[in-house]
Amino acid sequence: MRKLFSIMGWRISESHPHLDKELSLIIKGCCIRKSDFKSSNAPIPFPQSSSCFNFIFQEPKHNLYTRIKIKIKDHFNKTTYQPTPFPLPVQLLLFLWHNNDSEWRGDCPECSKHRKGSIFGIGSGGLLSVGGIIGHCVFCHKRYFYFIGGGIVTVREHLEYSLRDTNIRVYNLKFGGCFRGEKEPVYYYLKKLGYTELPHEKWLGIKTSSAAEMSIKTKDGGSVSLTLQGTQP
Repeated sequence: MRKLFSIMGWRISESHPHLDKELSLIIKGCCIRKSDFKSSNAPIPFPQSSSCFNFIFQEPKHNLYTRIKIKIKDHFNKTTYQPTPFPLPVQLLLFLWHNNDSEWRGDCPECSKHRKGSIFGIGSGGLLSVGGIIGHCVFCHKRYFYFIGGGIVTVREHLEYSLRDTNIRVYNLKFGGCFRGEKEPVYYYLKKLGYTELPHEKWLGIKTSSAAEMSIKTKDGGSVSLTLQGTQP
């Protein structure tokens, strides 16, 4: 995996100043029950509002005979393969978190003297000239940002390169927005597995604002949200 260079490293995120102890519990639960998530056939969304990308499973590769059969079947049924996109899944994060060459795991500036690798990436994206990875420290519960030059295109290209040996691919991107992952799927999945160190159920009803949102101020003091979406080739 190509290592991205960031002269700034992990820095505190100004867009998310408050502590998030609940997310720390979810991240720890995902790591503890890693094998259960990996054995799940369905993608389980990670609760976040900071991923400018969504994903699809790569279409299975078939031999020539099977491809011809599928095309004939699709022709007579008047159907074509349509991928089903999904937001950033836990399974993908577990792969990135436990890859030694990945930027999706790092040392917290405040906690690194006592705890190594306590920052876990929970989303990525950017704008035209700057981009990066949103991270969360599971010990001080603060949000961090790993700055990457080159903007959202560079971040997307590196993410695609990181996924080259998996069956998951980047599908869409949002410029000035995010593909939100809801809290309920991972919460109730962990609960079903018997994991008990979970946030109070009231946490499920707390909505968080997008960390990737971009807006334009209007003359009357209001604002207009600006979001552009594009499908990846």
